[in-house]
Amino acid sequence: MSDLDTHHLGFAKARLPPQCLSASCIHLQHCHHGTRKQDLIASLLSSYEDGLCPLLQRAILNKTGTCVRISCKAESLVWRALRLFFLNGEQDLSAFLLVDLGIVKYPTYNCIISDQIFPGLNDLLAYEEAIEVAQIMDEALDDKNSGLVLRCISISNSRLFISCSKSTQSSASESAATFLSCLSASWVYSKVVLLGISFLERERRYDDAVHLLKRLLDGFTCDGRRGYWTLRLSVDLEHLGRLNESLSVAEDGLLDSWVRAGSRMALQRRVLRLGKPPRRWKTPCYSEAIKRKIIEVHVQGRPLNCETGMKSRFYGEDGEQCGVEQLALQYYAGEGGGWQGVHTESGIWLTIFGLLMWDIIFADVPNVFHTRFQVWLI
Repeated sequence: MSDLDTHHLGFAKARLPPQCLSASCIHLQHCHHGTRKQDLIASLLSSYEDGLCPLLQRAILNKTGTCVRISCKAESLVWRALRLFFLNGEQDLSAFLLVDLGIVKYPTYNCIISDQIFPGLNDLLAYEEAIEVAQIMDEALDDKNSGLVLRCISISNSRLFISCSKSTQSSASESAATFLSCLSASWVYSKVVLLGISFLERERRYDDAVHLLKRLLDGFTCDGRRGYWTLRLSVDLEHLGRLNESLSVAEDGLLDSWVRAGSRMALQRRVLRLGKPPRRWKTPCYSEAIKRKIIEVHVQGRPLNCETGMKSRFYGEDGEQCGVEQLALQYYAGEGGGWQGVHTESGIWLTIFGLLMWDIIFADVPNVFHTRFQVWLI
């Protein structure tokens, strides 16, 4: 590929890592650090089309080497095969390479498959269509295309009703595992609708948000997300001035066995705040636990940067640059009490849990593990 037109030049740039694109852009003085990859590509293409960088073709080819672009049909086929094998959109053929190189190790467990993930071809196609709508929704939100966002909300809402009806009919004959529900069109559409609800709330269209939240709660009676949905519904009803209904929603949510953890505590706080006389005269039994004061610690640091999309950097107590986690560790090692700690993002607790529950996690239970690349050890 010795000569590139603008279309193929853009494709070649998309293969480059962001740091290479940033270096080219900064050389042209068209952008700054922290610019998104798509913006970097657009800036370089604009410079090439305007004749500001006639040697851009050669520079890109020197970085990428020979590029081969497969057809859209072949790409779709590979994408479908990968998704059916790995059951997610994150893993690809590099998983095999990582195993061969010894970088990633997978434990030994038995894959006992007795039920099909997709009952039929139509279910698979509906799932793929839902993913396409979700991708369009993400792009529309990034581009702040309100019209397209509303269109995605409308499509997802209408198809969600159809998908939920079909899943209800099929569940009468087959009880699909809860952890496989995310591989259904209805689950994907519910995610799109939830994104739409957040958009509507930002636009202060609370009536529309309330309608969609009620649809979600009616359509998904056994779902771990019901707590968040119930909380948002109660908040939006309060925005509309419907305080009695907001309080009732919060109280009913506390009776829902699927409402747990943080959402339950947030609903309890709402009940205590909204349920004052004359709306409610009886104090709930959890009032003392909710009202207790939580000690807050404020750690001050000298920031180095305040750029959106960039990791915050500070001057630590030793005068060296550090992240916010290291800044907190320095505080607790000093005036915070002389503690010694590490930043592991819950890795230690998850490791202990995995070791203690190893036999249970990898027990021979049907339809839990579908591939030998489902759980990896680092």
